[in-house]
Amino acid sequence: MIDCRHMSIPGQLSVAVGRATEKKGLRVLNFDANILTSQPEVVTDFYDLNAVPVTQDLTCCRQRVCTPAIVTEPDDGDTVDTVLSSNEDEAPAISDEDDDDASDVELLSDVLQAEEQAILPADFDLTKEIEGELYSDPITAQQTSLNNDLKFMLCHLGPSTRFAQKIWQQLLTAFQSEFPTGQDAKVQNKHATKFYSTVAELVSSDTYKGHVRQLFSTQNPSETQYISAWLLVCRLRGKVLHDATRNLTDHANQAAASSSNHFDGSTSGRGVIRYIAGWCAATTIYRKKKTITRNLYKTDTRPLIRKLSLEIEHLEQLTDSEANLTETSDDKGSLCVIQRKQNLRGGLTHVTDAANIFFTELDSTIRGLETKEYTNLYGKDLYTFVEQKISSNEVLFQHWSDLFTPSTSTDSDDDAAFQHLSILQSLFHEILDKYIRMSSAQFRKEYVRSTKEKKTEAHRKQIRMSKGDKTHPEQASTSGKRPQATKPTAAKVKSQKRNKKSVKWPCGLCGKECADGCVCCDGCDAWYHLDCIGLDDSATHELEQEEWFCATCNNS
Repeated sequence: MIDCRHMSIPGQLSVAVGRATEKKGLRVLNFDANILTSQPEVVTDFYDLNAVPVTQDLTCCRQRVCTPAIVTEPDDGDTVDTVLSSNEDEAPAISDEDDDDASDVELLSDVLQAEEQAILPADFDLTKEIEGELYSDPITAQQTSLNNDLKFMLCHLGPSTRFAQKIWQQLLTAFQSEFPTGQDAKVQNKHATKFYSTVAELVSSDTYKGHVRQLFSTQNPSETQYISAWLLVCRLRGKVLHDATRNLTDHANQAAASSSNHFDGSTSGRGVIRYIAGWCAATTIYRKKKTITRNLYKTDTRPLIRKLSLEIEHLEQLTDSEANLTETSDDKGSLCVIQRKQNLRGGLTHVTDAANIFFTELDSTIRGLETKEYTNLYGKDLYTFVEQKISSNEVLFQHWSDLFTPSTSTDSDDDAAFQHLSILQSLFHEILDKYIRMSSAQFRKEYVRSTKEKKTEAHRKQIRMSKGDKTHPEQASTSGKRPQATKPTAAKVKSQKRNKKSVKWPCGLCGKECADGCVCCDGCDAWYHLDCIGLDDSATHELEQEEWFCATCNNS
């Protein structure tokens, strides 16, 4: 059995087939015609050369290989000395520098050092990266051609690896030259822009084109071959950036973990957590009961109703009556907070002491993740980050499981245990979603308050100044006069272009900006274009003398 998947050397398949002793039972897997490549010119030229006689002092080993026209065949009567003397005039002179072993060792060390510097990272799987660019179901001719070129790169991993090593070394050099180094260095957007520009210059250089020609063993690579090589360059570029920013991410995670905001454990804090826990349980139970009511008389909904009923039965194990908790609770101080929040009729859902302890632990864990450092690190994905961390916390899920006792069921023990575990996992994620969303909203308010970000008066009131007397339409609406048209300055024109999409004083009918040729209603202070309400400029004088009301104000 011969597997052609990783064959990349010319003649490798021929050697493998030649080692077979019998044709019967011979199988060739993953064959591709692209692996049948011709031998390099150096190999063919070597086989075309005539043999050089071997001398006793082995000086023939130091003699450079010459073309067939230089080396002559010895006759029967010729000796080795006569052959060497006959070729001495035509063969190139061999200097002492060519025979110097030290120069050969130095050259070999330079080559090995260059190869060592260009080694790819251990976690960069070249085969996997190239396979990731393959189209699973190519449709167009270009996609099919790209797949063929990528498969050629897979079949010739030797040239592909050398190409990747050269590009990797150049990308590292570009990154080190464009990005600042040091612990206190600040990375800005301009550094990334310069790095991407350097990469663009790299792929347009003649050196890069030479690398592509060596990769595909052709003097004129096609467009899809350049695209295939560029896809591999993009993978390498992403790897360079990922490895370079890994230290920054780890440092930010450590700083965020060390600055976590832990719960102080006060009585009022425990009361608030008990109140929120009761709200989570009550809203979840109410939603499930409502789902049961909607599907009660539908066909084929019995399994759904049974599942929801079991979930409600589990959630009710978290709650207890206020009267019972007042007598038996060990944390009566937290109950006072709920009594202050509810009205005279009561009715708020109370959780047990054990459930309150669990939600206190949950709140403390969430507070350790909702910090300014993690907010700066994850941004809008902070909620997803917190949810993933809490959902994968096995200790927290174990404490959640301890709050419940399996319900009585007629099923077998294995089925009942599996159903009980499935219900616990489902309820765990539902309660987490509610609690984390509530906590994230509160943390967002506190974060904005701590950063002292306030809207300016102009942003809050959205004041639009008129062009004539520098007064806004609210002041001009009392007289019914429309704004006077003046020639805007260059600064105003630039500001209008920047704020083109934000219409502050739209027309009450068409919604477009009201500037010239418009009138303001003296009832609702809404602006209207004269064209939209069916008036022309001749009616402007009459509107200035008396009050004008829009159709909405007239009908009301």
